Amino acid sequence: MNDPARLAAAIELLGEIAEAGRPADAVVSAFFRARRYIGSKDRAAIGETVFAVLRARARLLWHLERASKAPAPRALMIAFLVLARGEGARLRSLFTGERFAPARLDPSEEIFVEHLGHGPLAPPDMPEAVRLEVPPWAEDGLRAAFGPDFPAEAAALLEPAPLDLRVNPLKTDREGAIAALAAAGIRARPGRWSP
Repeated sequence: MNDPARLAAAIELLGEIAEAGRPADAVVSAFFRARRYIGSKDRAAIGETVFAVLRARARLLWHLERASKAPAPRALMIAFLVLARGEGARLRSLFTGERFAPARLDPSEEIFVEHLGHGPLAPPDMPEAVRLEVPPWAEDGLRAAFGPDFPAEAAALLEPAPLDLRVNPLKTDREGAIAALAAAGIRARPGRWSP
């Protein structure tokens, strides 16, 4: 798949997540099971993009609200590409309307992109809870639990979770596994908890 096709699939998947009323990971799994023709690298890229949008959702919705733009999956993706990935100049090459690509930007979307400009995803006037992606129902409890560490702890929750792997000592050792992962383009380091 090329980048526009991956983007179209990510927008479609965001729409399914919004309508499903189920956990996002279950929707993502079902989406890819129904589309077995999507290769593993494309699945990884699409999934990574979708979860990055979901991790930035409150901030993106804040921008959409300020621009009086409906929170549709396509608008979320446009805001994400402009504000989080800095790809505003590349939008027209992604939204081409060609086969498997998202439709071209319409005039209202062009105005929306201009409104977004090159501003940061989290400008200084954004409320702290929105900037940290903390839902209103959880804010008081998290502030009470973390006290002055609330901003740092909430920011840490926005990062993708690390993945711990164990090495089968009959097959290789830890250094060999790290080298094999590095050869596959995966950054790894020894874990703290297991020798």
